[in-house]
Amino acid sequence: MAPPLPGKRLILHPRDAQESHPLARAGGQGLGTSRKYADGASSVIDAAMACPNDDPERNTMKKRHVCCWASLAALLMLAAVAADAADVKDLFAIDLADSPGKEGRMIEVSYPPGAQDMVHRHDAHAFVYVLEGQIVMQLKGHPAVTLTAGQTFYEGPTDVHIVGRNASTTAPARFVVVLLKAKGAPILTPVPE
Repeated sequence: MAPPLPGKRLILHPRDAQESHPLARAGGQGLGTSRKYADGASSVIDAAMACPNDDPERNTMKKRHVCCWASLAALLMLAAVAADAADVKDLFAIDLADSPGKEGRMIEVSYPPGAQDMVHRHDAHAFVYVLEGQIVMQLKGHPAVTLTAGQTFYEGPTDVHIVGRNASTTAPARFVVVLLKAKGAPILTPVPE
């Protein structure tokens, strides 16, 4: 704790107001404070010692409460940010000359073990081809399917993709997606669950 400036009032924190604290033993006088302020500090010490917040059992409960909330916040942050997110690589893009305002786009998606996508849509025709590993895909209103290397999957412009994940927690998976979409539109749009 830094010493107070001479002639300045020193107000102690309740945890410092116990008899073992040097300023409490000195009646609040010390480190350059004058006696007139020491009397004020003494009354602050008396008030702090009588304060119900100074109850050790209550403070333990407060600490547990704060610790519980901090742990919950940390878990929520970890859940919101995937530890192993999908890696997306742009492979190719071209304007579609016979469809003004449309483009074709090819991307490669790599799922680390256990990775999964958020619920989303593409606002595009999406053609999926699995290169390696196993992936699970599901569109809203349809059953989930597990795809392996060499298999394909299609998503239409109005489909909501509710499951997209690596089927394995130990092996990676990779697939290529060809998208036919409006030029400049995002590749993926999150959908609230």
